[in-house]
Amino acid sequence: MTTERDGDDYTFTFTCEGRLPDLPRLGIVIELPRDYGHVSWYGRGPWENYPDRWQSCPIGRYESTVDDMFTHYPRPQDNCNHEQCAEVIVSRTNANGRPYSGIWVSAIDKPFSFSVLPWSPQQLAATAHDYELPHPTATYLNIDCAVLGLGNSSCGPGVLKKYAIDSTRPHILRVRIQKYE
Repeated sequence: MTTERDGDDYTFTFTCEGRLPDLPRLGIVIELPRDYGHVSWYGRGPWENYPDRWQSCPIGRYESTVDDMFTHYPRPQDNCNHEQCAEVIVSRTNANGRPYSGIWVSAIDKPFSFSVLPWSPQQLAATAHDYELPHPTATYLNIDCAVLGLGNSSCGPGVLKKYAIDSTRPHILRVRIQKYE
């Protein structure tokens, strides 16, 4: 990955080398303080969606909490992805529940995918059951230029090639990252 910065504008270029298995995502992770618990976005929603599962999720303005974004699957795993997003704001809230400060990420030239959870992808992958997840100490915001589709490999074929990340070409993520006041 290479990074270029011009003020608040960032360009991340992801170039894969060698023969690789299907990549789950290409993007960045921003670790935020745990009290960043409110999420607002303009993109597909309101529930999680992926490149091969977004038709039931219209583009619109949505809000949630970081804790409510997490989906309890039989085995903890990365989840709550949202496709075709123009912006996401993750913020603190005051005593009345109103957002007042945080981080604002907006697309520069094409939409991105995002997820935000109280656990890192590594913590989720290392845990066999929800009750074994550590007490959350941070909020993890993932901003991605490419995400692997879900497919149906539990009872059918895996991800179709058109929903896989093409590791033979560079992928570019261009976003503006600003403080939200």
